[in-house]
Amino acid sequence: MSSGTWTMSNAGSGCLILSQLANVTETGTITAMVPVCASAGAVTVSWPFSTDGDGDASSLLIYGDVAEDSTGASAGCVVALSEMQVMYILGRTLTWETDGTIYDSTAGGYLSDSSTYATITCGADDTYLPSGFNLPDPYYYSSTASVWDETITIEANGGAAAETVDDAGTTSLDATTAVVETAATLTSATPTTATPTAAAPTSATSTTVVTSPAVTVAATAAEPDVAPDTTITSANRLGSAGDNDGPGGYVVAIQQLERRI
Repeated sequence: MSSGTWTMSNAGSGCLILSQLANVTETGTITAMVPVCASAGAVTVSWPFSTDGDGDASSLLIYGDVAEDSTGASAGCVVALSEMQVMYILGRTLTWETDGTIYDSTAGGYLSDSSTYATITCGADDTYLPSGFNLPDPYYYSSTASVWDETITIEANGGAAAETVDDAGTTSLDATTAVVETAATLTSATPTTATPTAAAPTSATSTTVVTSPAVTVAATAAEPDVAPDTTITSANRLGSAGDNDGPGGYVVAIQQLERRI
């Protein structure tokens, strides 16, 4: 019995499902799982996956050729490693090859059966991969979804329940949908606050209208009695533009207005 880690890579294009198998049950029971997809690169695997069942005294099943189906996912083959074999791979760097063998980069060779010296290869197994056995879908659920911590009984036409959103809502599909729905809500929502509008002046007195805290509207007047060229503008007053530039320009504009009156 031992705990530790190893590094696992998938040289193929799909996903593997590493499954912790309780040894004490007459019917095979998977107590926890870890998906390893090619797109994730090298994954550090911590053993045991769960303290349930036999904990670090458990065996390991590696399901390969995992494909989506109508209710979740199914495996095309399986590798079964005993408790002692699991202890051997702790601390090693492993690669799942496309032919279903496992390359041990630490030792510089392929994992083999210690009794027959035959290379361990993924294959059919009626005990651990019965007909119709269903697994959680690694192409649907994220690697942190709670579904990977659920207990599964290995039996024909049984296994994992049909796909559902897990408690944390962390499936890759639902995460994408949530982003799309949020974006749609933000762009289509109707404002509940009326848009500010400038009120029309009701007298000849100059009026300043504020449409928002950050924007002001220039003063307006009804039917001016003076010619446009002598109108006193905010630019004249601030000395920032026009012929009457600077504070002196303000006095000139006043004098012009008085002469016309």
